[in-house]
Amino acid sequence: MILRTPEMSRIKEPFCLLPFIVLATLLGAGGAFAQTAPIRPPAVPLATLDPYFSIWSFADSLHADWTRHWTGSTNGMSSMVRIDGKPYRLMGRTPESIPALPQTSLAVTATRTVYAFAGPGVEVRLSFLTPTLIQDVEWLARPVAFVSWEVSSTDGSEHRVAVYFDIAGESAVNTPDQSVSWGRFALDTLDGAVAQTVGDFYECHPYPPPVDDLERDVHTPR
Repeated sequence: MILRTPEMSRIKEPFCLLPFIVLATLLGAGGAFAQTAPIRPPAVPLATLDPYFSIWSFADSLHADWTRHWTGSTNGMSSMVRIDGKPYRLMGRTPESIPALPQTSLAVTATRTVYAFAGPGVEVRLSFLTPTLIQDVEWLARPVAFVSWEVSSTDGSEHRVAVYFDIAGESAVNTPDQSVSWGRFALDTLDGAVAQTVGDFYECHPYPPPVDDLERDVHTPR
Protein backbone atom coordinates (compact mmCIF):
# COMPACT_ATOMS: atom_id res chain seq x y z
CA MET A 1 0.00 0.00 0.00
CA ILE A 2 1.19 3.53 -0.83
CA LEU A 3 -0.14 6.41 1.25
CA ARG A 4 -0.51 9.70 -0.55
CA THR A 5 -0.16 13.01 1.24
CA PRO A 6 -1.24 16.46 -0.01
CA GLU A 7 2.41 17.21 -0.79
CA MET A 8 2.73 14.04 -2.85
CA SER A 9 -0.43 14.78 -4.84
CA ARG A 10 1.28 17.84 -6.28
CA ILE A 11 4.17 15.75 -7.68
CA LYS A 12 3.59 14.90 -11.33
CA GLU A 13 6.52 12.48 -11.80
CA PRO A 14 6.30 9.16 -9.87
CA PHE A 15 10.06 8.57 -9.56
CA CYS A 16 10.08 9.49 -5.86
CA LEU A 17 7.77 6.56 -5.09
CA LEU A 18 10.01 3.91 -6.62
CA PRO A 19 12.36 3.30 -3.63
CA PHE A 20 9.40 2.76 -1.32
CA ILE A 21 7.72 0.34 -3.72
CA VAL A 22 10.90 -1.73 -4.01
CA LEU A 23 11.39 -1.79 -0.25
CA ALA A 24 7.81 -2.88 0.38
CA THR A 25 8.16 -5.66 -2.20
CA LEU A 26 11.32 -7.02 -0.63
CA LEU A 27 9.92 -6.95 2.88
CA GLY A 28 6.69 -8.60 1.85
CA ALA A 29 8.45 -11.43 0.02
CA GLY A 30 11.06 -12.05 2.67
CA GLY A 31 9.33 -15.14 3.98
CA ALA A 32 9.22 -16.68 0.51
CA PHE A 33 12.91 -16.00 -0.13
CA ALA A 34 13.86 -17.76 3.09
CA GLN A 35 12.39 -21.01 1.73
CA THR A 36 14.28 -21.02 -1.56
CA ALA A 37 17.51 -22.83 -2.38
CA PRO A 38 20.90 -21.06 -2.03
CA ILE A 39 21.57 -18.56 -4.80
CA ARG A 40 23.94 -19.57 -7.62
CA PRO A 41 24.91 -16.19 -9.19
CA PRO A 42 25.79 -16.11 -12.91
CA ALA A 43 29.35 -15.22 -11.84
CA VAL A 44 30.74 -15.87 -8.37
CA PRO A 45 32.75 -13.01 -6.78
CA LEU A 46 36.18 -13.99 -5.43
CA ALA A 47 38.32 -10.83 -5.19
CA THR A 48 36.27 -7.74 -6.10
CA LEU A 49 38.21 -4.73 -4.87
CA ASP A 50 37.37 -2.39 -7.75
CA PRO A 51 36.56 -2.62 -11.49
CA TYR A 52 40.25 -3.11 -12.34
CA PHE A 53 41.14 -5.82 -9.79
CA SER A 54 38.01 -7.93 -10.02
CA ILE A 55 38.31 -11.74 -10.16
CA TRP A 56 35.31 -14.05 -10.56
CA SER A 57 34.44 -17.68 -11.23
CA PHE A 58 32.10 -18.16 -14.20
CA ALA A 59 31.87 -21.96 -13.82
CA ASP A 60 29.56 -24.12 -11.74
CA SER A 61 32.59 -25.65 -10.00
CA LEU A 62 35.68 -23.72 -8.94
CA HIS A 63 37.97 -26.31 -10.55
CA ALA A 64 36.05 -26.51 -13.87
CA ASP A 65 37.64 -23.39 -15.39
CA TRP A 66 40.16 -20.66 -14.70
CA THR A 67 39.08 -17.68 -12.65
CA ARG A 68 38.50 -14.57 -14.73
CA HIS A 69 38.35 -10.79 -14.75
CA TRP A 70 34.77 -9.50 -14.97
CA THR A 71 35.36 -8.78 -18.68
CA GLY A 72 35.94 -12.51 -19.27
CA SER A 73 39.73 -12.52 -19.71
CA THR A 74 41.67 -15.07 -17.71
CA ASN A 75 43.00 -14.00 -14.29
CA GLY A 76 44.09 -17.42 -13.19
CA MET A 77 44.25 -18.59 -9.59
CA SER A 78 45.08 -22.15 -8.61
CA SER A 79 44.75 -24.10 -5.39
CA MET A 80 45.41 -27.73 -4.52
CA VAL A 81 45.30 -29.74 -1.35
CA ARG A 82 47.29 -32.83 -0.40
CA ILE A 83 45.41 -35.24 1.87
CA ASP A 84 47.41 -38.08 3.38
CA GLY A 85 49.94 -37.84 0.55
CA LYS A 86 47.49 -37.64 -2.38
CA PRO A 87 46.94 -34.30 -4.22
CA TYR A 88 43.58 -32.92 -5.32
CA ARG A 89 42.53 -29.79 -7.22
CA LEU A 90 40.33 -27.20 -5.56
CA MET A 91 40.66 -24.26 -7.96
CA GLY A 92 41.93 -24.05 -11.52
CA ARG A 93 41.55 -26.23 -14.62
CA THR A 94 45.01 -27.81 -14.55
CA PRO A 95 46.91 -30.00 -14.00
CA GLU A 96 44.32 -32.40 -15.38
CA SER A 97 46.36 -35.37 -14.13
CA ILE A 98 45.41 -34.37 -10.56
CA PRO A 99 41.79 -35.26 -9.73
CA ALA A 100 39.40 -32.53 -8.63
CA LEU A 101 37.96 -32.75 -5.14
CA PRO A 102 34.14 -32.91 -5.40
CA GLN A 103 32.56 -29.53 -4.65
CA THR A 104 29.60 -29.93 -2.30
CA SER A 105 28.32 -26.39 -1.68
CA LEU A 106 28.69 -22.70 -2.44
CA ALA A 107 27.64 -19.80 -0.23
CA VAL A 108 27.83 -16.15 -1.32
CA THR A 109 27.31 -13.14 0.96
CA ALA A 110 27.93 -9.43 0.52
CA THR A 111 31.64 -9.70 1.38
CA ARG A 112 32.46 -13.43 1.44
CA THR A 113 32.29 -16.47 -0.85
CA VAL A 114 32.75 -19.94 0.67
CA TYR A 115 33.22 -23.19 -1.27
CA ALA A 116 33.04 -26.60 0.44
CA PHE A 117 34.69 -29.77 -0.87
CA ALA A 118 34.39 -33.39 0.26
CA GLY A 119 37.66 -35.32 0.51
CA PRO A 120 38.65 -38.74 1.83
CA GLY A 121 37.84 -38.35 5.52
CA VAL A 122 37.93 -34.53 5.48
CA GLU A 123 35.93 -31.48 4.48
CA VAL A 124 37.78 -28.52 2.96
CA ARG A 125 36.34 -25.00 2.98
CA LEU A 126 37.93 -22.41 0.71
CA SER A 127 36.88 -18.83 1.51
CA PHE A 128 37.34 -15.53 -0.32
CA LEU A 129 36.83 -12.31 1.63
CA THR A 130 36.78 -8.77 0.22
CA PRO A 131 36.23 -6.45 3.22
CA THR A 132 34.36 -3.67 1.40
CA LEU A 133 32.82 -2.29 4.57
CA ILE A 134 31.25 1.08 3.87
CA GLN A 135 31.15 1.93 7.58
CA ASP A 136 34.96 1.57 7.78
CA VAL A 137 36.66 3.84 5.26
CA GLU A 138 40.16 2.56 6.06
CA TRP A 139 39.21 -1.04 5.27
CA LEU A 140 37.26 0.07 2.22
CA ALA A 141 40.34 1.86 0.84
CA ARG A 142 42.76 -1.05 1.33
CA PRO A 143 43.54 -2.95 -1.90
CA VAL A 144 43.44 -6.29 -0.07
CA ALA A 145 41.42 -9.48 -0.44
CA PHE A 146 41.80 -12.58 1.72
CA VAL A 147 41.90 -16.28 0.81
CA SER A 148 41.68 -18.87 3.59
CA TRP A 149 41.36 -22.64 3.96
CA GLU A 150 39.66 -24.60 6.73
CA VAL A 151 40.00 -28.38 6.96
CA SER A 152 38.04 -30.59 9.35
CA SER A 153 37.94 -34.36 9.84
CA THR A 154 34.69 -36.09 8.92
CA ASP A 155 35.61 -39.61 10.05
CA GLY A 156 37.07 -38.87 13.49
CA SER A 157 40.61 -39.76 12.39
CA GLU A 158 43.73 -37.63 12.04
CA HIS A 159 44.86 -36.66 8.55
CA ARG A 160 47.95 -34.99 7.14
CA VAL A 161 46.92 -32.03 4.98
CA ALA A 162 48.94 -29.46 3.01
CA VAL A 163 47.61 -26.57 0.91
CA TYR A 164 48.99 -25.02 -2.28
CA PHE A 165 47.96 -21.68 -3.82
CA ASP A 166 49.22 -19.46 -6.61
CA ILE A 167 47.97 -16.52 -8.63
CA ALA A 168 49.12 -15.84 -12.18
CA GLY A 169 50.84 -12.65 -13.28
CA GLU A 170 47.77 -11.86 -15.40
CA SER A 171 46.18 -10.37 -12.31
CA ALA A 172 48.94 -7.74 -12.02
CA VAL A 173 48.91 -6.38 -15.58
CA ASN A 174 46.44 -4.99 -18.06
CA THR A 175 47.46 -7.08 -21.08
CA PRO A 176 49.32 -10.44 -21.30
CA ASP A 177 52.19 -8.94 -23.31
CA GLN A 178 53.37 -6.81 -20.36
CA SER A 179 56.47 -7.91 -18.45
CA VAL A 180 55.97 -9.18 -14.92
CA SER A 181 58.41 -9.01 -12.00
CA TRP A 182 58.24 -11.51 -9.13
CA GLY A 183 59.79 -11.26 -5.69
CA ARG A 184 59.50 -12.51 -2.13
CA PHE A 185 60.46 -11.22 1.30
CA ALA A 186 60.10 -12.24 4.93
CA LEU A 187 57.50 -10.60 7.14
CA ASP A 188 59.06 -9.26 10.32
CA THR A 189 55.76 -9.35 12.20
CA LEU A 190 55.16 -13.10 11.70
CA ASP A 191 57.70 -15.82 12.46
CA GLY A 192 58.60 -17.76 9.34
CA ALA A 193 56.02 -15.98 7.15
CA VAL A 194 57.02 -15.05 3.60
CA ALA A 195 55.20 -12.63 1.29
CA GLN A 196 55.32 -12.78 -2.50
CA THR A 197 55.09 -9.75 -4.75
CA VAL A 198 54.17 -9.49 -8.42
CA GLY A 199 53.99 -6.41 -10.62
CA ASP A 200 54.99 -4.88 -13.92
CA PHE A 201 57.72 -2.43 -14.90
CA TYR A 202 55.51 0.03 -16.71
CA GLU A 203 55.25 3.62 -15.65
CA CYS A 204 52.49 4.12 -13.10
CA HIS A 205 49.60 6.23 -14.38
CA PRO A 206 47.55 7.68 -11.51
CA TYR A 207 44.54 8.19 -13.79
CA PRO A 208 43.71 5.13 -15.93
CA PRO A 209 42.16 5.55 -19.37
CA PRO A 210 38.36 5.93 -19.32
CA VAL A 211 37.52 2.50 -20.80
CA ASP A 212 35.66 -0.52 -19.45
CA ASP A 213 38.00 -3.32 -20.56
CA LEU A 214 40.92 -2.31 -18.37
CA GLU A 215 42.53 -4.55 -15.78
CA ARG A 216 44.81 -3.90 -12.83
CA ASP A 217 48.34 -2.58 -13.33
CA VAL A 218 50.26 -3.37 -10.13
CA HIS A 219 53.53 -1.53 -10.48
CA THR A 220 56.91 -2.55 -9.13
CA PRO A 221 59.60 0.16 -8.82
CA ARG A 222 62.55 -0.22 -11.14
